[in-house]
Order: sequence, then structure tokens, then C-alpha cells
Amino acid sequence: MQPTKKKKQSVYSMQGGILLKGNIIKNGLDTSRLVNLITVFSSPDYFKMAGYPFPPHLFFVSDISFNETVGILINKFNKTKEWAIAQTRLWYQSFNLQRINEDLIERFIPLIKETNESVVKELGGNYRIGEEDTKIIACFLKEGVTIVHSSDKGFKETCRKLHMGVAQIPVKDLQQEKDSKKKLL
Repeated sequence: MQPTKKKKQSVYSMQGGILLKGNIIKNGLDTSRLVNLITVFSSPDYFKMAGYPFPPHLFFVSDISFNETVGILINKFNKTKEWAIAQTRLWYQSFNLQRINEDLIERFIPLIKETNESVVKELGGNYRIGEEDTKIIACFLKEGVTIVHSSDKGFKETCRKLHMGVAQIPVKDLQQEKDSKKKLL
């Protein structure tokens, strides 16, 4: 079964007694971007100032990403379990990240796999995504995410082909993350 077309949604917000109406911009954070934010910025407040105000921006994350993020912080960045959990929770709370569960995503899986196969044929085998990424993208489709934040090229290209916008992650953020990893080696 093919997913239905996205509907335009509106958000209403009370600000100083004035009711504001505008289109919701649903941002989906992939595990790779969440790890990048936690390792690069000392505080979520820095990223908040970078141009993603609420309203109209809402941030969503798949339930899968919490455990993945904690695991990567422990295994690749040599952080303690306590620190990794605390920092991940801090970012979730600071952005009021809306968690998307895996219920009812099965209908999206064939479309995502087919789309990724198309990406792999076009761009090469290093654009292949795994099962967890497939599920994360399915969660984004289920929720109607319009902009994806990821540093994984296969993930990004698959989302592009599925007509989701892809936010460009600043090169300096990616370089700072690489530098943090190098310090551990």
C-alpha cells in the first residue's frame, strides 16, 4: 500500500494573548545528527539560536534513536553510560523532541527499501541504509516530517527521493565531531 500524500497542517499558538496561525514545519532528527549536536555543542541553547524557533518548527525523533545515540556516545566517544543517557535526555527535553514509536510503520518499509535500492543503483553501495535507518525513515513518513537532519549520506538521499527536504549540516559541525573522535584515538 502506497503512503498517502502529505496534508498541509497548521499550528496555533498563544503568544501574549494573540493567536498565531502558521504552517507546521516538522523536523526529523536522525541519530547521526543527534550525536553530532551532543558532541559538538556544550548546550542545546546554541543550536536553538541557529534559526529553528517554535512556532513553526517542531522536532521529531524515532524511539529507535534514543538507544542508538546512547550506544554511539559510549562506544565511539568513550562516554560513560550515565553521561550519555543524561545528555541525550537533556537534548530531548530542551527541544521538546516528539518521540515517534514504531507502531504502524510496516506499510512504509517496502517503499523505503525500494527507494534505497534505487539510490544504491544510482550512487553506489555506500549509500545502502540498514534496517534501523529504514525504520527511522518509516517513522518520519508516518509522522509527516518535512525536513530531515542527518549526516548519513544514504539516509539523506533516500529521504530526498521520498520528497522530504534535507537540512544541510554545517561543515564546521561535522569537522568538530571528527576532531572529537580523533582526540579519543
